[in-house]
Amino acid sequence: MFDYIKGKLVTKLPTEIVLDCGGVGYKLSVPLSTFEQLPAGGTVKVFTYLHQKEGEMSLYGFASLQERSLFQELLSVKGIGPKVALIILSGSSANDFIQAVLSEDLTLLKGIKGIGTKTAARIVLELKEKLGRLAPSVPGRVLKGKEAILEDARLALVSLGYGKKVAESAVEAALKNMPDNFTVQALIKEALRHT
Repeated sequence: MFDYIKGKLVTKLPTEIVLDCGGVGYKLSVPLSTFEQLPAGGTVKVFTYLHQKEGEMSLYGFASLQERSLFQELLSVKGIGPKVALIILSGSSANDFIQAVLSEDLTLLKGIKGIGTKTAARIVLELKEKLGRLAPSVPGRVLKGKEAILEDARLALVSLGYGKKVAESAVEAALKNMPDNFTVQALIKEALRHT
């Protein structure tokens, strides 16, 4: 019904925004990743998704088409509704989440609030092939060796509720104390000491 809404940002909260478009205020639920990308005010363009269920209509907003596409893919997974999908997008960047699914990293997925072992396994099973098709459009997705371990550690900390900057600095600090040959689990454990 709506592809996007462009209007004046009237209200900006971590979970919702209000856009004034032609004198009509549209209230949209947004993930934290979108909230962080929006300015404090002014005119903004937000990609939208209208969710209808049992007579209720809810409008969701996203800073990018990639976030909206991932949100829609998450809704196709049994047991995941809009609220859990927003939590997932709030707990990690779209690229990080896609990478976790493609690498079948259940530990990282289970670290996101609202996702248990069965749901994490179901996400990988149902979305791996779909997200694999999106992968060529994900810049920097293919990481190898040490860089992949560092990225996995950062994602794990973000999934545990730490901010991206805190996670990055904690991983960098932990890296100084690691031997040449280390695992992602050892790096995460050390990084938690630096948060």
